[in-house]
Order: sequence, then structure tokens, then C-alpha cells
Amino acid sequence: MVQEAIESCFAGNEGIDVEVVVVDDGSTDSTRAYLEGINDKRVRPLFQKHQGAQVARNRGQRAAHGRTIKHLDDDDYLLPGMLQRQYEHLVEQNVDVCYGDFLKQDVEESETWRFRNAPHTDFFVALLSKELNRLQLALLFDAEAIHGIKWDESLDYLQDVDFMVRAASRGLSCAKLDEPVALHRIHGSSRISDVRQSTDPARRLTMRCTWFYEAFLALRKHVGTVTPEQRQAAATGLWREAHKLAPFDWARFRRWYDRVLEIEPTFTPPREHTILSVLDRAVGPVLAERILNPLRKARLRR
Repeated sequence: MVQEAIESCFAGNEGIDVEVVVVDDGSTDSTRAYLEGINDKRVRPLFQKHQGAQVARNRGQRAAHGRTIKHLDDDDYLLPGMLQRQYEHLVEQNVDVCYGDFLKQDVEESETWRFRNAPHTDFFVALLSKELNRLQLALLFDAEAIHGIKWDESLDYLQDVDFMVRAASRGLSCAKLDEPVALHRIHGSSRISDVRQSTDPARRLTMRCTWFYEAFLALRKHVGTVTPEQRQAAATGLWREAHKLAPFDWARFRRWYDRVLEIEPTFTPPREHTILSVLDRAVGPVLAERILNPLRKARLRR
């Protein structure tokens, strides 16, 4: 898979200079021998003892020389010509981030489908509204726009969410290329980007709430005055995570809801069902959540 990932960075992208930095994080199979045998100056393998995905990503990011940066896992790959298309679109639109759709492939089921990201011009709004997926393979960053943003090496999971939210808090501009740009493979082997399946959900949700709230504060400090769209996206993103916390820790949910109102005093929760919106208007979101909470707790115990 790593061979396919590397080769995909060049396929159809002859119109731009491509540099591929590959960090081998202490592999124990034949990967090192393969990387050492590559006779192509455009590919720069770096080797280290096993220290974890975030150490590897930071090292690769520091070593990169290009105007733009794309993070690509070794088991995914880019579609032909799309790195060049993304680069050209980023330059033409004069933005900090260019992203596209991507394909998901279930390797075992031999099934492939398209994941569509929504078009936006504001990276913070796109991310906090959850209309942009956190997977890195669809994104191309201007290197200067993310200069100094490091992957948190203390995190075992959700590291891409943390990285993306901190980037978004800089007030980055973005543009969407309305095409699939890469393929994300779903397979039985472990992935370096996600090991959260056995973690405490309340802790995970609290981490996301903290990051979203701090990103809003950082954005406000960075840009001075936030737009109504940014305020609404921050409140909505924080609500979605805090709302999920209620069955696990009601007190924490209430504290985060107070911060939602701090961000947007007139906030109305997005609801999937009309009856919940009616309940919000009748008794308020907090009492509505209190009424729903026993049902949600029962569902979690199933």
C-alpha cells in the first residue's frame, strides 16, 4: 500500500514539482528495504525508531520544502492528476486550503462510494459546521498558512480533529474542487490515524468540546471580529458535542451549553425531528434535553 501511495503522488501531476517525504516510524516488515531501494530524488525517506504517528507527521512536516503540504496515510492514495488540480485551484483562488471530495473503499467488500464535502470559503465555518470531513487526504494546505502548527504528540486519537481545529482558528480561507481527489481505504488492519474505539466516550466528547470552544476564542483573538456565520458554526459545533455528553455527564453538558450561549445568545439547536424543535420552543433546549435524557441513557445501555 505504501508503494501505491507514493506512486499516486506523481501520477498525472507532471505539471508541478512534487516532493514526497515518507517517514518510516520504526517499521518491522520489508518497508524500510523498499524505501531505501527507491531511486528517485523526489522521494525522501526518513527513518526513526517507533515514536508514534504524530512524531512522524511533525518530522515529515518540518522536512517538507514545498509551497503546499498534503498529509497522506500510507494506506490511502491520490487519484491521477488531482494533486496538480488542487494546487492550481489553490493558486487561482488565492486561498489557504483547497479540498475536494474523496472516495471510500471497503477493501474486504470490494465496495467504493463517494464522500462529498460541502463547498465553503471559510475553513472555520466548514469544519465547525461538520460539512467538511476531518480526513487529511482530501486537503491541500498552503504551507505558510499552517506554519508552526504541530501535531499533538500526546494524543492517541482525534489528532486530526485537533490539528484541523487549530488551523481553522487562524481564520483560513478555502475553496472546494468539485471532484474526488483521493481514495480512503477501509480495511481490517490498524490505522495510525485512529485508535479511539476503546476510549471513554465522555472524555472524547469533552476533548472535542474543549477544542471547539478554544478555537472560537483563538479565532476571535486572531481576526478581531467574528462573522455571524463563524459564530453560528462555533455554537453549532459545540452544541453537537455537548448534546452527546448529556447521558454521560449532565453537569458537564450544562456547563458547555452555557458556553454555547456565550458564543451565540440566540442559538437554537439543530434538530433532526420537528417534534424536538417544537419541544425546544415550548420548554427550552435544557428542559427538552432533560426530558429526552432517560431515553438516551436507555438506548446507550442496549
